Parts: sequence; C-alpha cells; structure tokens
Amino acid sequence: MIDRRKLLVASAGLVAGTALGGRFGVGRAFAQGAMPAYKPEEGASLRLLRWAPFVP
Repeated sequence: MIDRRKLLVASAGLVAGTALGGRFGVGRAFAQGAMPAYKPEEGASLRLLRWAPFVP
C-alpha cells in the first residue's frame, strides 16, 4: 500500500526530473526539414480563402 509520504516523495521526484530534464540532454527537438525538391510551374499562383464569420 502506498502511503501519503511515499506518494509525495515520488511526485516531487517526478516534478524535479521533469524540470531538470531539459538541462541534461533531453532538449527540444528542432523541426527542420530538407529544402523542397520540387519547382513550381511557370506563372503559378496561390490563392487563399479567408473565413468570414457572417454570411448574409
């Protein structure tokens, strides 16, 4: 059976491990992909449609 003291010690260890995890080799991953290999066609354009909250 887990008593209150063991639960508090375990949760404090988990919080400390999470807080210090970034400093000891568990850093953020950078999402950098390779440059795209495709070339857009000549005269290509991109059109965006914005959401309108009111439609009459």
